[in-house]
Amino acid sequence: MILIINVYYHGTAGFKGFHCALNRIEAILKTGKISLNKYSNAMDAKYVSHGKRIYLSDPLKPALPKLDSAINLYISRGPSLVLDRKINIIEPSYSLTYENQNTEWTNLFDEVRAYEDISLEHLKAITLPIDLIIKKYQIDLLNYLNSKNVSSSVLKNIIRPNLELLNFMEKAFKAAKNFDSHLPIYDFLTKVIIDEDIFEAIKMIFNNQNSEIYSIKQLSIEKSQEL
Repeated sequence: MILIINVYYHGTAGFKGFHCALNRIEAILKTGKISLNKYSNAMDAKYVSHGKRIYLSDPLKPALPKLDSAINLYISRGPSLVLDRKINIIEPSYSLTYENQNTEWTNLFDEVRAYEDISLEHLKAITLPIDLIIKKYQIDLLNYLNSKNVSSSVLKNIIRPNLELLNFMEKAFKAAKNFDSHLPIYDFLTKVIIDEDIFEAIKMIFNNQNSEIYSIKQLSIEKSQEL
């Protein structure tokens, strides 16, 4: 396991991971910075002409009633950069609704923003949501096996989409290692360090329709017992 505190997270996969694209994280790694020019204005730009922002998640922010989090909607859904806190940031107002025309605001309780390019000198690690992919596969498979009307294809509807998501994470892993072979890459949820062998092990689980392995920790334990 790896323990990282006092950091900011920057997601690269967009809202709920819907914009997973290898060129996004590769562009950041190749240029050596998170570029301000790659981002559109913040959600309240129509009220406040404050210019472009880079969105970050601050995991030390306390939860606020009824507000969702950047961790849930962005960071846990795809490859994310773990950055030190030596970055100049803006803290927007945290609210369910826009209230003050002179203030930037957000409805995510852990969101902070940077107003200038962020050099990858601040990069400490990268996270991938591998454990959540395994769990999603297990839920999809068990729902399929427990269905009374099993008419859909397990390959088409369960294995293939989860494999595609896993393959994307493997490409992001390789891009990160090409950038810095010593850069720590870990599972977002469990903080287990990821190595290149883990991807083949998970692919075997998917292809064998294994419903017994349900976490990356369990898989890591089984791998260690085989050694």
